Amino acid sequence: MDKTTKNILIGAGALYLASKTGVLKSVGIGGFEDITFTRIKNDIYGNPRYVVHYLEIAKNYDKAVKIANKIGGRKFHNKQYGGGIVFQSYNTADLKKLIRKIREV
Repeated sequence: MDKTTKNILIGAGALYLASKTGVLKSVGIGGFEDITFTRIKNDIYGNPRYVVHYLEIAKNYDKAVKIANKIGGRKFHNKQYGGGIVFQSYNTADLKKLIRKIREV
């Protein structure tokens, strides 16, 4: 483990490494695909938010936004992360399952 790793989170069949930059990287356990979540500032009510790149959901940005809207995702209007879709979530493992499930449809 490198010095930037703060802790290890285990949840729903996946292992996540949380770094100081706020990026959660999944380590493929059980054949899970690698979806990278970037932690951003909480919303005004204090709920945690994560951004995922649209290519994790679909190959077309507009299609990815439509798909993400079905599971609570919204366009991320910010210069720090181009082509991002933001989700409010306390459980990134469940969010990862939802993204995989909605992609199959």
